[in-house]
Amino acid sequence: MHGLESFLSAYRLRRLSKGEIIIHQNDPPSTVYCIHSGIVKLYDLTPQGEERPIEFLQANELFPIDWVFSQHHSSYYYEALTDCRLYAVPHQDYLELIKTNREAAFELATSLARSRSIHNRQVTALVQSKAATKVAYTMNYLADSFGEPTKDGQVSIAIPLSQHDLANLMGLTRETTSIELKKLERKEIIVYEYPHYIVNAAKLQDELNMVAKTTKPRADYAQATPENAYAKTNN
Repeated sequence: MHGLESFLSAYRLRRLSKGEIIIHQNDPPSTVYCIHSGIVKLYDLTPQGEERPIEFLQANELFPIDWVFSQHHSSYYYEALTDCRLYAVPHQDYLELIKTNREAAFELATSLARSRSIHNRQVTALVQSKAATKVAYTMNYLADSFGEPTKDGQVSIAIPLSQHDLANLMGLTRETTSIELKKLERKEIIVYEYPHYIVNAAKLQDELNMVAKTTKPRADYAQATPENAYAKTNN
């Protein structure tokens, strides 16, 4: 993202510690943020006060994207999931860049396309009707979207996630999530090395291929979003 990097270098680089809230839900944002390093979590709260993760953002991604172009207040909380460094850019400065700099506009379009692809993979995981299938697809989406190769040819999911985090992400109880993760561990598909899950991508793909042979397409896929796909599936 060389065009955008050159532009961003003129602005303040804000450092945040893990757990810091960047934007509160329903608050009017004061600036456009671009992630230099680290991972930012978007979430809202259930009526019971439980966090419900919506999306994870990583380096070179922009937020809050709905506010940048529509000036809507933030629909979610934005929190530093890891230590982060963020560029803070005045709203009008960023809009002027996009209007006048083709390279920066192309980089933004590329980033948005990647985010859309990740979103679609997340939805595919969430709409699975069986807990076992939902967990397998979720681990695949996380490994493909946020995975880093290990020395032994496996994939480490860069996002630090506990069983509780995964349960909230998938809309499953913690007990059900634990049972299904242990099944994958026994098959040597995943292993947990605090604070990351390590995935054997080849074995996980074999597992998904077996699932595909026995699972019918969901008719409601087209209407699914992360917000409405959180049915409590505990099969």
